[in-house]
Amino acid sequence: MTYPLQREREGFPVQLVPFIHKEQLYDNGTFTFLNRAHSFGEGVGSIDWEFGEYGKLWSYNLNYFDVLLQPGMTREFGLALIESFLAALHQGSVGLEPYPLSLRGINGIKFLVRHQVQRADITGALFAHYTILARNLEYHLLGNHLLENAFSLLYGAFFFREKRWFEKSRALLVRELDEQILGDGAHFELSPMYHQILLDRLLDCINLLQHNDCFAAQHELLHLSEGKAVAMLSWLKVMTFSDGTIPHVNDATDGIAPFSQQLFEYAAWLGLKNIAFQSSVQLKESGYRKCRNSWYECVVDAGSIGPSYIPGHAHADTLNFVLQVQGEPMFVDTGISTYEKNLIRDEERSTVAHNTVVVNGRNSSEAFFHYHHTITPELSGNRVVTEHADLIVEGSQQIEIRKYMQALGYNRRVEAWCVVVSFSNTLITTIVCKK
Repeated sequence: MTYPLQREREGFPVQLVPFIHKEQLYDNGTFTFLNRAHSFGEGVGSIDWEFGEYGKLWSYNLNYFDVLLQPGMTREFGLALIESFLAALHQGSVGLEPYPLSLRGINGIKFLVRHQVQRADITGALFAHYTILARNLEYHLLGNHLLENAFSLLYGAFFFREKRWFEKSRALLVRELDEQILGDGAHFELSPMYHQILLDRLLDCINLLQHNDCFAAQHELLHLSEGKAVAMLSWLKVMTFSDGTIPHVNDATDGIAPFSQQLFEYAAWLGLKNIAFQSSVQLKESGYRKCRNSWYECVVDAGSIGPSYIPGHAHADTLNFVLQVQGEPMFVDTGISTYEKNLIRDEERSTVAHNTVVVNGRNSSEAFFHYHHTITPELSGNRVVTEHADLIVEGSQQIEIRKYMQALGYNRRVEAWCVVVSFSNTLITTIVCKK
């Protein structure tokens, strides 16, 4: 279906307290997303908004317009970027797909509000784009995509005072937050990274609902949103290691979502510190378990892969674990470096890429232990020796140290060491921390 890309409509000012800013994504003519940089030449008019050489996800990131909220972004340059984008926009553009449209909508509204921009060409285009979104919500994908659509449509409803969009967004949020946020506070796709991303967006919507009185039913939605946010904050508080990082279980890596501490601070700005989230919440429905003492922190995945109808971000990692000793990573999930459909993606989601058992046949199995790339283990009999802890195995047929590729983010992989233990029937493993 063909939609108009410009419709006459003015926006209304909305009030927002400070929110989390984006990272530096554009500098001196170069965009950097997913650890890959590209320069389109001089002037914003040379930007190819359909650039696809680095894959669909890079192109999506270009169209999210997170760049509008990076440090030092000026009113003049932000408007120049928007003008360049609108001039190049056409039916079938990547930027009109519901997911990038959703993220760009929120970023655009934040930018317009911060810089007090009232331009008929920009607000008219934004209204047209939200009209497209409202008619093309991602019911076929569900999960985080549909939730992002609903969050963004709420922003569009407040900015344009559109009651029909508010009602559609409210109905979606009530239903999806109830389904997607589990009893222990985890997002049901079980990726700590996506949990952070969606929590940031939920806090954005609380920000909007708290400070703008526009619709009769928004107070009930605010109450629901605050309750879900507190649950999500509590889960994240438990899952976050003492060094501030998250375990890279399922699809999770660094450099994409806000840090946990940023989210805790944002929640405090919104007054959620008065509804104190708990650091002692019991992980249950998500299937994760967290063990912690003064010497180590360990996260174990003892649950299912998440919703069976949305396995896209799940890994074959049952009984996988990650371990930090004395505040430093020791056994790690190998992480993710790509979403492209290729052998690397298959490998990084496979059982072999996680710290768990691979059953090769009736009479033999292998247990994999992936060390952080900064650690070089040494084999001494049935003991694998490192600086902070030793791995002792009993019942093994063979112990081998192999190289593997640890993902440090999208498009970033480094060599690291993995211990592979072959055994049959029973294997007893003990990790001894050195004081």
